[in-house]
Amino acid sequence: MLDAHERFVASGPLRIWTERVGDPGLPAVLMVMGSAAQGVSCPDALVGRLVERGVQVIRFDHRDTGRSSVVDFDAHPYTIGDMARDCLAVLDGYGLSSAHVAGTSMGGMIAQWLGVHAPDRVRSLTVMSSSPMGHDPRPASRRCSPVFGCRA
Repeated sequence: MLDAHERFVASGPLRIWTERVGDPGLPAVLMVMGSAAQGVSCPDALVGRLVERGVQVIRFDHRDTGRSSVVDFDAHPYTIGDMARDCLAVLDGYGLSSAHVAGTSMGGMIAQWLGVHAPDRVRSLTVMSSSPMGHDPRPASRRCSPVFGCRA
């Protein structure tokens, strides 16, 4: 069993549930999970192995997920950038100027946003089971091309 410490941090008016495992004096790894995946879906075995290697691990619930604040998306839509700013609020809540950031699925896209828009806060970037930021997932026959124009 991991010795975990839970707390909520503020991201604007939202409360974001977080959990830290490991020595607060060690470098941090921020685990950013996928869409609708709670922070605890990051396996304890992985967290334990990272801590054994000499880091602290912070995992959290995205807005609208788990124990974090619920947002009425129809009334207050948010973007990947807003979710990335929640990650920065988590780092701020722990007094961390930067962290190693590891994102899975949609969390990988959020991690990429951080790498591009807040590079001073990202010590290293690991993206797993995700898509490149800005990727157009439509079939090639439906994309616009500078040479061939747009096809319906």
